[in-house]
Order: sequence, then structure tokens, then C-alpha cells
Amino acid sequence: MRDIDLRLANSGQDKSARLIAILKAVGASTYLSGPKARSYLDLSLFHSSGIGVQFADYTNYPGYLQNGREFRDNVSILDLLAWQGPETKNFMKGRTLFKWT
Repeated sequence: MRDIDLRLANSGQDKSARLIAILKAVGASTYLSGPKARSYLDLSLFHSSGIGVQFADYTNYPGYLQNGREFRDNVSILDLLAWQGPETKNFMKGRTLFKWT
């Protein structure tokens, strides 16, 4: 589904308000997000709208080789795929890589 399919007005809404409108349109009660969004989401607006927000906590995320460099943890799954290739499935198998907070 694309947000254009929801036919939501975009007049003057900030990013959090627009996201909340989309979540309400699809019947969501909780928004799952990466940890960096804490710096820009208006959490009080989510709370007053009755939509919970949970953030991924990568505290115990295991490192992997990144071309011989020190492990950087602020990357996407595409980084793991690029550096580990076919071994990605073994890296992820049977692990809980993060928890929701």
C-alpha cells in the first residue's frame, strides 16, 4: 500500500502527524521504529493520538567483519548482506538480534 492510496491530505502536517494519520488509516495501534527516530518523532503527539511507539534496541547485536575494519553498528541489513553474502543466513539463524523497548 502506498500513502497516496490512503488519500490523506498533506496540507501543513509535520512528519509525525502525517505518519500518525497513515497509521490510523490502516488501523495500527503501535509503531515499530529504529532507535534513531527518537531524535525526530514527536512522541507526545503519538501518545495523545493513542498510538504506542516501540524502538528497536540493538545493545547486544553481535559484530561481523566489515572488510577488516572495526564493526560499525549504525548500518542497515544491506551492510550485513554486502559483507557476509551467503553467510548472512547463518549469522541470523537462531539469534535474537534486537529487542523492542
